[in-house]
Amino acid sequence: MPSRLIMRLQYLVVYFLLLAAFACYAQSGDGKITGTVLDEQGRPIEGAEVCVFDYLPNAISSTCRTSTDKTGQFQVQHVPLGKHGVGASKREEGYTGLTNGAGENVNLTAESPLARVILKLGPKDGILAPTASDKITGKPICNFQVHWTIQEENSSQSATAGLSRWTKRISVPVGKDVCPSFSAKGYQTLAPTDPSDPSKPLCLRFGSGEVKSLAVQLVPVPNGAAGE
Repeated sequence: MPSRLIMRLQYLVVYFLLLAAFACYAQSGDGKITGTVLDEQGRPIEGAEVCVFDYLPNAISSTCRTSTDKTGQFQVQHVPLGKHGVGASKREEGYTGLTNGAGENVNLTAESPLARVILKLGPKDGILAPTASDKITGKPICNFQVHWTIQEENSSQSATAGLSRWTKRISVPVGKDVCPSFSAKGYQTLAPTDPSDPSKPLCLRFGSGEVKSLAVQLVPVPNGAAGE
């Protein structure tokens, strides 16, 4: 068999192998989402976590696969075709989505498997940095919980966060009256009162990115195990 014919046959084999690989890739239903995460001034945010959300009949499933680079850009590959939500956050800087989360919806199809989004975070949440101690001994309590509520005319909002040696701050909404209460194993739950009016609960109002400290003393439950 002439060498030129052999070379042509080899080229055809390689061509069909590549074609088959492309067809398998297309049938896998993979898409890709790229984009940029910006702050409220339009500046790129490095290290923001990017998540893809799937809206199920009775729940929301999320997968957080990547983070942004120095220019605020990201890409998420191998995303199934279909409709998805894309969100971003950076908790250590107060961007958690409580105040104004960044999110966009995309629809990946076989004809258009690529999507690009711009996610704008901000304003920042408020940051509450509480400390707790034993009212009898004065010893610090490292592990405790903060439960905060917001009561508005037509809605209410609440959340619970655990504080420990590793987690010493929690994010709260801005521009609203946040009313905290505290609890720990072996201690009575404490809802601080307003120093100017002890008949009212203590409520704090935060500005964007504002950090407020709050020290509380918890009373041990009789015969209870004291917190660490």
